Amino acid sequence: MNKKNVDKLIPYAIAILDTNDKIINRQTGKIKGSCGSHMKAFGPAIRQASILKTITFYYKEQNDEDKGREYIAEYVKDVMVAGKMVNEKYKTKDLLTVYIEEAGAKTILEKRLFNQRILEAIVACKLALITYKDEKDKSQVKL
Repeated sequence: MNKKNVDKLIPYAIAILDTNDKIINRQTGKIKGSCGSHMKAFGPAIRQASILKTITFYYKEQNDEDKGREYIAEYVKDVMVAGKMVNEKYKTKDLLTVYIEEAGAKTILEKRLFNQRILEAIVACKLALITYKDEKDKSQVKL
């Protein structure tokens, strides 16, 4: 993972998050529901399973409470598009399609480079997300 690439993506991640009503509750200014937990689990899930299995899981049919997984995957894809890590044509496609088309019939080195780009985008998204408080966080002291 390249720290310079992550640093370059952070402003895009913050800008996209500022306009994302699916992840941030505009009334409270906090992260909605389980979106924070899903974002925190994205990277470790990739390390335990694989990128393809994790992305597939994040797009798997979900009830309304778990819809945050899909929103997080879309957020990562949007950051990759904004940061020009993937072609602009993927703006309307989901992250699973992007992965299949970008890493599908490529060499092992090209797949690993694309995997690194996804991980860099995830780290940038996590860093952007910590600028907001979580609605589920009960440790906040009320004055």
